[in-house]
Amino acid sequence: MKAEVKLSSIKDIKNFRIGFIFLLLIVPMGNLHAQNIVNLIRFESAQRTNYNNEPVQRLINAQLIVDDVSMVCDTAYRYIEKSELLAIGNLQIETEDAIIWADSLRYFTKEDLSFLRGRVIIDQDEVRLFGKAVDYDFENKIAHFNSGIRLEDSTGVLIANQGSYFEEVDSAVFMGNVQLSSEEEYAESDRMYIQRKEKRSYLYGQVLIENLNDQQIIRSDSVYADSLGYRRLMGNAAIRTIDETDTSFVLSHTIFVHDQDSSFSFRTVTTTESWNIDFSTKSDSLYYESESEQFLLTGEPKVWYDRAELSAKTIIAQMDSGNIEELYLYQDAFTIVENEQSGRLNQLKSDSLKASFLLGDLHEMVLYPNAELLYFTVNDNDENDGAIELQSPRISLLFSDGEIEELKSESSQGFVFEEDSSLDSRRLDGFEWNPGLRPQKPKGIFTYRFETIPTEPPFELPKRFLDFSKKDTTFQPTPK
Repeated sequence: MKAEVKLSSIKDIKNFRIGFIFLLLIVPMGNLHAQNIVNLIRFESAQRTNYNNEPVQRLINAQLIVDDVSMVCDTAYRYIEKSELLAIGNLQIETEDAIIWADSLRYFTKEDLSFLRGRVIIDQDEVRLFGKAVDYDFENKIAHFNSGIRLEDSTGVLIANQGSYFEEVDSAVFMGNVQLSSEEEYAESDRMYIQRKEKRSYLYGQVLIENLNDQQIIRSDSVYADSLGYRRLMGNAAIRTIDETDTSFVLSHTIFVHDQDSSFSFRTVTTTESWNIDFSTKSDSLYYESESEQFLLTGEPKVWYDRAELSAKTIIAQMDSGNIEELYLYQDAFTIVENEQSGRLNQLKSDSLKASFLLGDLHEMVLYPNAELLYFTVNDNDENDGAIELQSPRISLLFSDGEIEELKSESSQGFVFEEDSSLDSRRLDGFEWNPGLRPQKPKGIFTYRFETIPTEPPFELPKRFLDFSKKDTTFQPTPK
C-alpha cells in the first residue's frame, strides 16, 4: 500500500521551486500502511537528503498531522523507506486528550509508538508529568517513563525513578525511590500503584507515610489506602503518634486503620506491641478508638506500668488526653508489683480488677470477686519485715508514690508471715513474671530514606511549554 500525503498550505517559501521540489519528494513509501496519513500543514523548506545513511525528507519549522496526532517542531525527518518519523527541537504534540512537549520524537507510525527524549512534559486534564525518556503508545495512551518521572496535580507532587501512566483509566505505576508530598501528608516507598479516579493507592517496599496534620507516621512493608480513610498495613506494620509531648508506638504484622475527619481508629489481629512513656502492652489483638480514647486488648494481654505487670483475658485501657486514666482487667486478672528496694514481688489476683490513676500515677485498685493478695511488708528502715496473704470477695487498695497506703477487704481470711528469706520465692497460684517481654521504645524505624522532593522539575522548561503556560490558567500545581 502507498501512504497518502496531503499538503494543506505552504508558508514562508523563499522561491517557487521549493513547492515543486517538495512535490517530487512525496514519492510512494512502500512500507507504510494506507491508514498512516501524513498531513503537512505548513513548513518553511523541504529537502530530500540522507540522515544517518537513510533516505529522508527533511522539513524545517514544520507543522504536521500524523494519524490524528498534531505536532510542530524545528526539524522533521520523514523516512522514505520505512514507517518512521523523527522530529527534533522545540517539539509540541497535541492528541485528543493531551499536549506533549519534548526535545525529540522518534515516531513509529505503523505501531503508533513514539520515543520522546530530552525535556518531556505531558499535560492531561489536571495532571502534568515530567521525564527525560518516555516511550509513548498513542493508540492505547500509555506513557512509560524510563529515566525519572514527576507527576504534579492540584494536590501535590509525586516522583520516582521510573513509572508508567495509563491515560484512559487515569492510573499510574511508580517504581524506585517513590515519594509523594502534599499539604496533608508525605509518603515514600519502593513501588506505588495509584488509581486516581477511584482514589486508591497501593504502596510496596519499606513504606512510610506521615500525616502532617496529626503528627502521625505509619510504616509497613505494604499499604493499601482509599478515599474513605481506610488503610491496610501489611508486614512489619507500625504507627507512631505524637500528642503534644507524648509519643506512642504500636507495632504488629498487620494493622487496619480508619482515619476520616476527626475520627481515628485501628485494630490488629496479630501479636501486637505498644509503647509510650507511661506504659507498654503486648497482646494477640488490639483495638483503639480516638473519640473514646480507649484501648481494647484481647488474647492473653499484658500491660506494664512503672514496676508493675498486669495480665488477664481482656484488658481495657482508658486514656485521657494521652495519659492513662483507668485500667480494667477481666477474667483471671493478675497483677505483680516489684518492690524497688527489696526486689520482692507483691501479687494481686481476682476475677476482675479496676485500677484508677491520678495525674498519671496509680491511685486506687479494686479487685473482685475471688480476690487474693500477697504483700511483702517493710519496717521503718525499709527493711524486709514479713508478708501478708489475704483472700476476700473484694479488696480495695489506695496508693501513694507507688506504695500501698490503705487496704480494705470484706470477709477476708489469711495469714501474716514473719520475716524469713524463704518468702522471696512465695507465689500465688497462676503467678507469671515476664519483665523480659516488656516492649521497649522503638528506635530508628521511622527515618526518611530519601532527600526532600525538589520544588521544580528536573530541567529547564521548554519555550513552547512556557508560552502555553502563560495562556493556560486552569492548572495550578502546588508542589511541596
